Amino acid sequence: MTADGGTIDAESIGAAWLDVAARIVADGEPGTWEGLPLRQLRRVTLEVERADPDDAIIARLADPERLEWMHANFTDYSEVEALGGAASYASRLFDYGRTGLDQLNWVVRRLSADPAAKDAAITTFEPLTDSTYIPCVSLLDFWIPDEAVELVVYCHGIDFGAKGYGNLVELAHLQTRVAEALGLPAGRLTMVVKSAHIYDSELGYMRGVLATAGDPEAPVFEAPVDEDPEGRGNSPHSSRVMSMSGAFRPIGGGDAVPIRVRLPCCLRGFVPSRHHPIRSPRAKRSQPPSLSA
Repeated sequence: MTADGGTIDAESIGAAWLDVAARIVADGEPGTWEGLPLRQLRRVTLEVERADPDDAIIARLADPERLEWMHANFTDYSEVEALGGAASYASRLFDYGRTGLDQLNWVVRRLSADPAAKDAAITTFEPLTDSTYIPCVSLLDFWIPDEAVELVVYCHGIDFGAKGYGNLVELAHLQTRVAEALGLPAGRLTMVVKSAHIYDSELGYMRGVLATAGDPEAPVFEAPVDEDPEGRGNSPHSSRVMSMSGAFRPIGGGDAVPIRVRLPCCLRGFVPSRHHPIRSPRAKRSQPPSLSA
């Protein structure tokens, strides 16, 4: 029997992250990605009523360094060394194929010219050059069905243990930028995911997050990441394995609960930038260009 995820309705991106993660932990079927064991749900659709990038749940429970890494991926044009020199999401969106094409600006122009347009869709996939990495988020489709800008996204696979919340935050940022450029509110965010999964190496971390998520006085996860000198790597994406050690530390004091898990670099390159900086001889841009209708 397959573990189909179905549709998850949530009021916020943080609630959607916790809901899908809880279902994966409880009901996910065993599987692998390039030899790494994981649990997954097939064909999951997240329906987020309002995608606010400044999500309170994610701000409290997510790893800040992983959020920073993902934000750099969406705002820095440089190649991502951890992904075999693949183009960053910023380059794919704002300099598609290194041609100078700003896809998000095209979306704004398309919807400004025709607010009823159903084809304001863009891709991050660059088939002529994508040899080391196929982007997890590959299609972004914007439209205005009810006087608000909605975004429908397709993803071949999202790791909701290590980076799914970062994807949701950055997609909400993009949706908000398009809405503001059009002078409209941001509406529903729909994320269609073929494989929604959590790697076995992240299950302990996610169980801890889920166990404390409903309590405002719950411990906050502190997760410094260190290189594993004995890690030889187990994926063509990287020759190293990271280990993550930290603790759930109560806000008001008390004993910390130590946690240590191995974090393979091949989890789509999702490791803090101090170990895998996004570098390139090409000029960098710290922020995407402004949008105009």
